[in-house]
Amino acid sequence: MMTHRTATSALIVCASMLSALALSSCGQRVLEPYDGQAFPDRRPRIPWPSTASAVTSDNGSDTVTIVALGDMTRVGIYPIGVDPLANDGPHHLAIDPMRRILYTAYAFPPPELSVGPHGNHGASNQLGVVVAHSLDDLRVVARADVESNPGDILLTPDRSKIIVTHFELNRVIRWDGGVTDRDGGPDPRSSAITVHEAQTLRRIHTIRPCLAAHGGAVTSDNRWLLVSCNGEDSLAVIDLASPSLAARLFPVGAGAGVLPDIRFGPYSITLSSDGRTGYVGNLEGRDVREFRIGADGSLAFDNTRATRVNAAAFFAEIGPSGETLIVPTQNPDQLVLIDRATMSIRRTRALAATECRLPHQVARAPDGKFLLVCEGVHTATRQEPGALLVIDPETLETRSRVQTGVYPDAVAFVPPHGGR
Repeated sequence: MMTHRTATSALIVCASMLSALALSSCGQRVLEPYDGQAFPDRRPRIPWPSTASAVTSDNGSDTVTIVALGDMTRVGIYPIGVDPLANDGPHHLAIDPMRRILYTAYAFPPPELSVGPHGNHGASNQLGVVVAHSLDDLRVVARADVESNPGDILLTPDRSKIIVTHFELNRVIRWDGGVTDRDGGPDPRSSAITVHEAQTLRRIHTIRPCLAAHGGAVTSDNRWLLVSCNGEDSLAVIDLASPSLAARLFPVGAGAGVLPDIRFGPYSITLSSDGRTGYVGNLEGRDVREFRIGADGSLAFDNTRATRVNAAAFFAEIGPSGETLIVPTQNPDQLVLIDRATMSIRRTRALAATECRLPHQVARAPDGKFLLVCEGVHTATRQEPGALLVIDPETLETRSRVQTGVYPDAVAFVPPHGGR
């Protein structure tokens, strides 16, 4: 029978044996100090091609698709984002080849359940994030919170500022605060436009000039910011040289309304190379309208300079000679070639579903190619890759096609070798 004393002695013997084993084991191991990084960055470097590249922001798959412009081959589809669980929804892109930075804004869209031209765009209740990614490996080098539903993202021509518009449809649709009066200050339903230092993304200005601000453009002299205001049928013209960023609103046309009773629904703005003429694409109005910036500083729409395209007009591009405007449209999906001198339609080409679903943007690449971004299918029950097409700027025929991630929303360009 084991007594208390013998049990205690047994425990002491066991403990001594374990200590001896531990010391013996320790004597056979040499632990070298670790002098590496605590959290090493193992991201693979992007194999940028020797030619310039096109990059699409794939809203539905939280990726960017990189395509070599030389032979239009896909380099790869690479994940980006800041939330590993949510659909971050990278919207538009801006690229600074000198700093070798890719800027995008994450909108965190809710699951797409709504119908209509906007889908779930403008429906998020979560604050967005603007992020600077290194072109080396797409790591995050800077980030800043913005308002909900970031829309367009613009790098000013002098590369000093990043501007983010916000397509805050939910602020208008869910407003229940009664009658609004802009004479007493900003309309509380208005969307934010945030201005950030390009290098750090520190926010330096926030203004709320209009409802549901979306597509924007900055003139080459860094003076004017033009923003389409979808929620009140207007174009906002903002003086970037003004300390307060003074803004003026210009109705797109006669009978301009306010959500839910809009007549035109301006969504995009395309500037001519001299920065004197802007072309506003309207979704509900199904037309394109010309806005003039005079040499004397005058700002005005010319209501005689409008072209009905009988479809929702998205992000257009000036043609190779400067004489035409190439407009992608939805409902129906087509390309429309407009003569800028007469504002008449030269040519319309329907797009087959196998070729391009939901054309969103036409953009001219550095090598002169004209690219068409096709969103593809992106619903709550069905998600398919989008596409990037090379089109003939005169005949509008497709020359080549590359598959992208899900729901590409914009294209931007990177110099050869990723700008190195």
